[in-house]
Amino acid sequence: MPTKIFKQANILPAYTLFLTPSDFKVLKINKDLQVLVSKPIKTPFEFDTLVPSINIIYKSKDAAVLVQCAVKTEQGWSKFYKLFYLSKNYKKTFSNLKDNFINRKADTVLPCTKATAFKLQITLLGKAKINLITAALTNKNIKHNSELSLESLGVTNIELPIKPLSQKEYKIKSLRNEICSPTSLTMALNYFGKKVALDDTIKGVFDNGAKIYGTWPFNTAFSGELGLKCCVTRCVSLAQAEAEIYQARPLIISIEFKNGELKNAPVKQTEGHLIILIGLDENGDFIAIDPAAKTAKTARRIYSRKDLAKVWLKNKRGLAYAFAYEK
Repeated sequence: MPTKIFKQANILPAYTLFLTPSDFKVLKINKDLQVLVSKPIKTPFEFDTLVPSINIIYKSKDAAVLVQCAVKTEQGWSKFYKLFYLSKNYKKTFSNLKDNFINRKADTVLPCTKATAFKLQITLLGKAKINLITAALTNKNIKHNSELSLESLGVTNIELPIKPLSQKEYKIKSLRNEICSPTSLTMALNYFGKKVALDDTIKGVFDNGAKIYGTWPFNTAFSGELGLKCCVTRCVSLAQAEAEIYQARPLIISIEFKNGELKNAPVKQTEGHLIILIGLDENGDFIAIDPAAKTAKTARRIYSRKDLAKVWLKNKRGLAYAFAYEK
């Protein structure tokens, strides 16, 4: 296995900044309350979206976390905006907001003008251990590259042993069109040995603010609660997905497509859907489990490189969940 090539291709950290304890000043209010304020984090490029992730192990029943973010634009520094609240049994994003600095849509910060830095503020109540803090960035002017690939080296025909699930077979019919994210996450968690039922994942990721199951930081946080590091990231090339698969890590990706843009898909079109990439076939096309299939038996799909570059990298700007990253 060509390890050096994997390290070169595995450039997820270029678009996902991993924050360390040294990035924060800790203000201890009392034994049960502390506030972590990061120094200004200068970004490697001007960003127009930011999605933070946090992995927490709760050590007391009352443990909870509030995540806030400030951005630096051409106008200077914004105030801190509330993004989301997390506890083991309750998760909530705050209602959408727009002012002169940002649009806030659920878990995503969208600066109104060019942004070059950000700060995070994390209020921690009770006893909890923070395992991972990240910020996924992107910029609409960064073009995806569907040509950069390990496949050209002839390394193909790999498939991770992941048991498929279908959201369409879930017992509660009213939820079947809403749970692609927890269904994909459940498959990945079970693959990594974190035995969990779909019911538990659905309950554990529910956003009590937006009333949805696909809030990005809540899905990654649920993985973290089970001891598996997971973060939101952005990709610009298929090589990044390949590098994850070759290192035995599936990648959950966000896709959007119109009729005819994704051949072999179980639905004709979607404004937002998640699937899990688990391998590559002998032609270098991607093997995926698509939870929108009618049954688990029919969920395994082959999606062409060209189609995935369009529906994932271009249409959704490479949005994904990545697992087990270490800093």
